Amino acid sequence: MLGKEISVAKPGDVLMVEPSVPHRFRNVGEEEIRFLTEVRPALSFETFLQTMFGLASDGKTNEKGLPNPLRLAVIMNEQFNLVRLPFAPAWVQRLALALGAPLGLLFGFEPTYVPEYESEQVDRAA
Repeated sequence: MLGKEISVAKPGDVLMVEPSVPHRFRNVGEEEIRFLTEVRPALSFETFLQTMFGLASDGKTNEKGLPNPLRLAVIMNEQFNLVRLPFAPAWVQRLALALGAPLGLLFGFEPTYVPEYESEQVDRAA
């Protein structure tokens, strides 16, 4: 989805997402795919992706790839200037994060996540 349009990219296609345009992507086929994404300015987007994919790889997300709401609130509060949900106005998200993020922090959730396999590698190196 790019804005309100559905785009199906084929090998060699280039899709450009302008700032503030809601978008999402997924593999609709059965084969594994690879794609290259460039984010400018990157800011902390790589950390955000590492966090979200780390949670997914460790089985800490739901079928849509999202962590529990309190953990998500902590992550999104940290990344609000970079990433927003496409289905709620920014002010609604800010209000929800103002309530959910502090509670998530109390439960011990952090704005970043290191996958368990990386934690084990760090432990062995120490």
